[in-house]
Amino acid sequence: MNQNPITILLVDDHDILRQSLKKALEEKPNVKVLQGACNGLDAVRLTEKHCPNIVIMDINMPDLNGIEAAKQIISKNPDIKIIALSMLCDEFNVKSMIQAGAKGFLLKTSSLEDLHTAILMVASGKSYLCPEALNIMMEDIQTPGDTKLLCPLQRLTLRERGVIQLIAEGYTSQEISEKLNISKRTVDVHRTNTMNKLKIHTIAGLTRFAVKEGLITL
Repeated sequence: MNQNPITILLVDDHDILRQSLKKALEEKPNVKVLQGACNGLDAVRLTEKHCPNIVIMDINMPDLNGIEAAKQIISKNPDIKIIALSMLCDEFNVKSMIQAGAKGFLLKTSSLEDLHTAILMVASGKSYLCPEALNIMMEDIQTPGDTKLLCPLQRLTLRERGVIQLIAEGYTSQEISEKLNISKRTVDVHRTNTMNKLKIHTIAGLTRFAVKEGLITL
């Protein structure tokens, strides 16, 4: 008897990449690609609707980034596995995705065979990191904590990072509270804490910071 296929939801804000990846993965045995999503907010909604085995997700996306989306998806259904597929492989993004619950991390320059291997490993309950992400985690483990210098982005919590991304995208506190499922007052607290940590005192300043750090693109 054939095994049930591994169901996959692809999440990326680039339609061409999503469609190309869908076509390539569907040629692999025992893989079924479901409807795709173009942002983190749609990813959360579609995982609730379709309950895929694995979500392959970009990090930098409009409306809700991959880190926040991963947290929401896993909090609602811990059985769903997340694989990050991104152009960003720096310490902050690798550690943030893993802390959010991702079981895999690959660069978009990885081969299709590497991605397929990651899918099979994650589906079987294991984890998979591309060599670049693995090196980052090894260096983090081997570097004493008191010798690390935090860049401005690393001073922020995952939630603060998500809030300033949405602020920079032009959303109001009420709209952000609805997207992140938190109260408006909590959004305001995160905004204030973020401004204090970064020593930034205007929304325009936060927007410039978000652009500089790659949280949004203009």
